[in-house]
Amino acid sequence: MKNEFGVSSVVGVVLLLLLVVLAASVIGLTLSAATQNAVESTPNVQFIPSVDPQMLYHGGGDVLYKDRLKLYANGVDITDTVSIDSMTTWTEWRTGQAIELPDDYYVANLTIIALDTLGRDQLLYRGSGVAVTPLPTPTTTSTPTVTPTPTPTTPTPTVTPTPTPEPTPNPYYTVGSDHADGFATVGELVESLNNWSNALYGADVALTYGGNQIGFFGAVPIGREPILITEGMGTVTLITYGGTGTLTEVPFTRAPGYEGELLVISSDAELVTAGANLKLDGMGHGAAPLLSVTSSGSLDVHGHITLINNTNPAGNGGALHNEGSVYVSTGLIIYNNTANNGGGIYNIGAITLSSDNIIRDNVALEKGGGIYNAGLSGVSIKGPITNNSAKYGGGIYNDGTMTTTGTISGNSASISGGGVYNAGTYTFSWTSTVSDNQAQYGGGIYNEGTIPFFGGAISGNTATINGGGLFNSGSYTMGGNSIAGNTAGNIGNQVYATIDSTNSIPTWIITLKKHGNSYYYAD
Repeated sequence: MKNEFGVSSVVGVVLLLLLVVLAASVIGLTLSAATQNAVESTPNVQFIPSVDPQMLYHGGGDVLYKDRLKLYANGVDITDTVSIDSMTTWTEWRTGQAIELPDDYYVANLTIIALDTLGRDQLLYRGSGVAVTPLPTPTTTSTPTVTPTPTPTTPTPTVTPTPTPEPTPNPYYTVGSDHADGFATVGELVESLNNWSNALYGADVALTYGGNQIGFFGAVPIGREPILITEGMGTVTLITYGGTGTLTEVPFTRAPGYEGELLVISSDAELVTAGANLKLDGMGHGAAPLLSVTSSGSLDVHGHITLINNTNPAGNGGALHNEGSVYVSTGLIIYNNTANNGGGIYNIGAITLSSDNIIRDNVALEKGGGIYNAGLSGVSIKGPITNNSAKYGGGIYNDGTMTTTGTISGNSASISGGGVYNAGTYTFSWTSTVSDNQAQYGGGIYNEGTIPFFGGAISGNTATINGGGLFNSGSYTMGGNSIAGNTAGNIGNQVYATIDSTNSIPTWIITLKKHGNSYYYAD
């Protein structure tokens, strides 16, 4: 009996050791499979599309290596023609860098495939368009299954905690109550922007450089209140910082449901664009200007500024409302905006537009389809003002001091002043042209103020009643150019002048004739 019991004990120990060895083997196989799967996994990368339809940003995550990527667009392998920083010889794609597709290829139709360590294809990115390149079906390698010997122990049940739901990031940037009165520093603004973009995209949308300089990586949709540039921030400068992927054009857009301004420059604050252009887009709705410059505020533009697609039907200034100082040296583009007065610009401050600017296709329900000016500090504008409309002053309504250089054409007023309605002091340079405008009175110009000098040409304008080229009830001096080819439905194809008006026009240009209580020149 004793010997038999001793043999049974030994056998039991041997069986227990075999179970331990078998369990260790199962654990080892499981760990090996997990390690292999981790090595073979798809890279973790956040991509951010640019406003440029041919650029895609690496927004954060793993470094991507060109020799392990395949990029397809429109069914074509474009891997070797895609560039980073204008070079197609790149080998690594890191956070903040953007790839640029060759001509005729767009991110919307881009498919990116990454190769894992076994050379298998893994889908990494697919654009919003239809991917025309089918992805190969990955080859799967089955892991051998080892069935362990059941352990006679009863497992302890695992209690799974209820997860706390993560808040959904806001797709639109909101300043918030903590900065509703403006930011104390540029750093605070950039921090606020990046807190929003990281919650939404997992990547920064802006950076600071040299103190008050800001570069942007993507568009900023404004969702609740405008970004306010304050005196404490100093001179804020928008830049393009080479090598970082910052944009050359910074787009601010209005989010659905928000009707206010996008950007406000407050008193004693200044915004400068130097190397980066600024674009404000109202997205076809709104109840405020896109950009407001308050008293003593200043906007200095050394790059282009574009203000488009806004509505402000009950207010003044569809695109820009200026009470301070605006200087644009290289180009202002304003189109497709609507307001009560000043469909494009409403000014009671000072504006200088020294380069060729484009102000077109804006509407004022009352005065100044393109521009309404009541500023006495002076407005100087160069460039075409075309295809705008209003009741009074289809292109321009001036009740202040103003000088223009360039073409005012294709504008219309339902009542007076198809091209220009002047109730203030208005000077036209030698290169000014007022042509092809239309109104009931004063197809080209309706003047009840003072035009101390007109050096350009008035031609091709139409008045359905009086004064095809000019309707004058104020003071007008013509400096030696031409007024011809205009038409009126009633009197004064070229000029209609009231009896109490002052008309200084060289007789070799035209001679006014008296007709009842008015002067006119009909031929």
